[in-house]
Amino acid sequence: MKLIKTISLLILVIFFNACSEINISEIIDVNKSLELYIKLDKKENISVNSVKWKKIMRFATENSKNWKKTPASFISDITIIQNDFRLLYWIERNYVVIGFIDKNGNAKQFQKKIKKGALDFLIE
Repeated sequence: MKLIKTISLLILVIFFNACSEINISEIIDVNKSLELYIKLDKKENISVNSVKWKKIMRFATENSKNWKKTPASFISDITIIQNDFRLLYWIERNYVVIGFIDKNGNAKQFQKKIKKGALDFLIE
């Protein structure tokens, strides 16, 4: 029985630590603006091809690998939304979370360790 529990725990650890690649252009409509919320108070529309839009797309391209699945719920400092896509960011932390509905209608959520301050341009 102890061996079964150990094997089950190992499988769960591998499952939650498996890394995925996220291609932002498969998740969002790159021809549609994004909504930016800072601590859920301030709302800003990020227009396609604006400076912030381009920086977000560059960040997404540079950080497409090493995403890990996460089942947790989060409340963030900064939230970017478009339809069923959301990106959650914390000013003083070194990770980001994305959630979206995939092409098959399944809810997905991933987190990634990033350089602290990587998305601080969103509050400028």
